[in-house]
Amino acid sequence: MMALGTASPMSALARSLGGWAVLCLGVGMSITLTKLAGPSADLGPLAVRAVQAVIAGVIVIPPIMILRRRLGESSRRPRRRPTLTWIRPAAIATGVGVVTAAATWAPAIWAGWVRVGSVSVQQLLVFLAVNTLIALLYEAIPEELALRGYAWDSMRQRFEPIIAAAVVTVLFCATYTGISAVQTGSALLLGVGADGIRPSPDGIDPFSYFLQLSLFGLTLIAARSLPVPGAVAAAVSFHLVHLTVNRLLFGGLDGFDTGVEASVAPDASILVLVHIILSGFVFAVLRKTLRTRSGTRSRDRKGDERIGSRI
Repeated sequence: MMALGTASPMSALARSLGGWAVLCLGVGMSITLTKLAGPSADLGPLAVRAVQAVIAGVIVIPPIMILRRRLGESSRRPRRRPTLTWIRPAAIATGVGVVTAAATWAPAIWAGWVRVGSVSVQQLLVFLAVNTLIALLYEAIPEELALRGYAWDSMRQRFEPIIAAAVVTVLFCATYTGISAVQTGSALLLGVGADGIRPSPDGIDPFSYFLQLSLFGLTLIAARSLPVPGAVAAAVSFHLVHLTVNRLLFGGLDGFDTGVEASVAPDASILVLVHIILSGFVFAVLRKTLRTRSGTRSRDRKGDERIGSRI
């Protein structure tokens, strides 16, 4: 856990808002710029999403990485060279996401709440590859670096975890509104279609949307809080797994064939929240377990040092 630093409360909040603003700016501008180029390029729905993902990644990821590096320098933490430490948290979170998804949805399939028809393995693999690239660049990496990365680290320099979690979760819930505000303003300036400022996507009840985002955001914080190096990769991986599972079941990627024929009963959609909550619980248990093991190893090393000094 990051120790509380000397940053002022206003400075910590300002930095968190700055990271959120970069996220909203990048994603909002990606939508507008794609609309601007769309008519001449004659892009299909999937191509539009892919272009948006590339633009959003280019606008958001580099500045957030620079901000996180500067934040680490200002907090006097030792500067680490780029390593592959992200692999372990990514693997842990992927495992948690897949196992809890199976525990959530397999009983629903057995009970007939979810019906799975034919499966095209080849198309499924194509979908997984395309969806992974788009989801990482457009959602998982920008959102996690900006919110559970930079904003979380900024808040933790001054505030306790519960306050940091509350602020970051509120920012997460407000992200769609911020993106739509950027898109609307930039679209009006550039003379393309403006989507309008909205609290939630069209056709989705705001209360249900905010409830799901709140639970999802807290679970992502639980993943990011695992006591392992590069823990933000855990949030990225779980974000990706959750999106992928939902898109496979609900067929959501601009009509792109998932390779799986699946239909979910309306009442069974509540299981999306069950998957989130179950995953959050598992991450909390893992966090406690890893901390206990780390403390035990630390005590063992100190004991060995004391024994060695006596010999």
